[in-house]
Amino acid sequence: MRARLERGIGTSALVVGLGARSRDALVPALSSAGVPIGYVHDRDPARAEDFARLQEAGRVPEWAVFSTELPTRVDDFRIAVLATPHDSHYALTRRLVAAGLWVLKEKPLARDHAEASALVRECGSQISILVERPHLEPFQLAARLLDAIGEPVRYEIRYWRTPQEYRDTWRNDFAQAGGGALLDLGYHVMDVVVRLWGPPVHLSASRGHPDQARHGYIVEEDVRLRMRHRSPCVGSVHISRVADAPLESYEVIGSEGVLRFNKSTVTLSPRGGPPKSWTYPVNPLDHTALGLRGALDLVGKPEAALAEARHGVQVMDVIAQAYDALADRRAQEGRTAP
Repeated sequence: MRARLERGIGTSALVVGLGARSRDALVPALSSAGVPIGYVHDRDPARAEDFARLQEAGRVPEWAVFSTELPTRVDDFRIAVLATPHDSHYALTRRLVAAGLWVLKEKPLARDHAEASALVRECGSQISILVERPHLEPFQLAARLLDAIGEPVRYEIRYWRTPQEYRDTWRNDFAQAGGGALLDLGYHVMDVVVRLWGPPVHLSASRGHPDQARHGYIVEEDVRLRMRHRSPCVGSVHISRVADAPLESYEVIGSEGVLRFNKSTVTLSPRGGPPKSWTYPVNPLDHTALGLRGALDLVGKPEAALAEARHGVQVMDVIAQAYDALADRRAQEGRTAP
């Protein structure tokens, strides 16, 4: 038994998918969290070179295994970490849970709302969704400060990335990704929106960058949303993967002041009083580690995990509504075209 523990057997992680996200963020975060990686699976044999470099860097133990096949036995592992194209999330999560593993999976919850709902019904109490913002100090502080600006009236969110980050990856393939910026970046934004204000009661959407095709994209890459909540608070969201420079910012206007925040700064400007600001260091690897620790905290807590998974279904429902709104707008524009 001692030898098994020293080698991490029974306590190690099975990593499924060794793309850029796993290689550059999840594997280092697992290492820093003290979770040894016992087995890495990726269907691409060329990823064995990345695996070897991670071992050389001390991120993966020397005794760990790389394979293009999933392991035949999983009792050597404590958890599975899933980071693959979206079209494989549903089947792989079900397979890993059926084998007895707790699955920490990359967002989105699934490729679409139907798969997400089915996944949570079948195994929602044994999965943790890897999201970062609820675990970052600036977002936690912002959530606590909302009462200081009175009734929420309006919010504006911008989440932008540059074309070269996504154009030549599977995220530009609808079959694998299930969508573009709205499903990918939009999951992060809607995760925050639903936590702070609940799902919208009304939503409209439009494509905000008509010449996105010149960047070589196939899926939607620039979307603007308008949402109204029960509060009644209204919000505007601009999500883009064709921006000139990356940006993520949140501004909330309330009856008694304004709150602005991002991953590094929170500024509270109360009506009639001086503004107050808080700053935080920005380290993307630390952010990934915080999200990972939040997901690990749910392991073995089926009721809490199921509640979080149901929240994920709400997020996917808002995204589905946005896709429906985009389709309705395209249909209207088609009917009015000369």
